[in-house]
Amino acid sequence: MIFDVDESIRKRAKTPHELSMVNLVACHLIAAPASIVLDIGFMGFLVPLLLSLSVIAFIWFRSGVETSNGEWFVAAHWRLSANRTRILLVGYAISALILGMAMLATSGNSKGDIMMVAITRVAVVPTLLTVMICFV
Repeated sequence: MIFDVDESIRKRAKTPHELSMVNLVACHLIAAPASIVLDIGFMGFLVPLLLSLSVIAFIWFRSGVETSNGEWFVAAHWRLSANRTRILLVGYAISALILGMAMLATSGNSKGDIMMVAITRVAVVPTLLTVMICFV
């Protein structure tokens, strides 16, 4: 379908998608490796996660605002962007579930630190896969 839409409305409709891409690049491709290199520890997981969740919350908020009183074309693009962030949230939930089970499994173990490092590497994989899916 081809719709006759003004150029100013098209530019406003690009904003949610660009914001989603900036979220993926800044929080997952820059902040996450930087926090690992800086050896922040467990906070290295939380800093990019909190940044990403704040951007996702903003996208959902703007989606609701644009849906109620904006142009239909712009509102549709905000809604699309909000729906695509759900994929990323599923990846976060799976990673959090794996990390939670790892913490429970290694809580009383003498080799818990080594096991936790290994399981942490596995727990990051669902988030990495969902980031790659969201880029496409």
